[in-house]
Amino acid sequence: MDLDFARQIAQAITGPVVLIDRAARIAFANEPANEFLGTRWLNRHYLSVFRQPAIAEAVQACIDVQKERTC
Repeated sequence: MDLDFARQIAQAITGPVVLIDRAARIAFANEPANEFLGTRWLNRHYLSVFRQPAIAEAVQACIDVQKERTC
């Protein structure tokens, strides 16, 4: 999915949304996510921000599925 298109979708969602790029870095967050987490974590690896095991595992599972589709 094109990152600009994904950003437009994320902006339209009223709850917090974070987009993680192929390098596993936080590429974008909508306004509710920025209000909740702040903005200093943009471009950082998701594991340095989301340290809760359940969140980290869910994100890693999505990354793994994406790698399988592109390999």
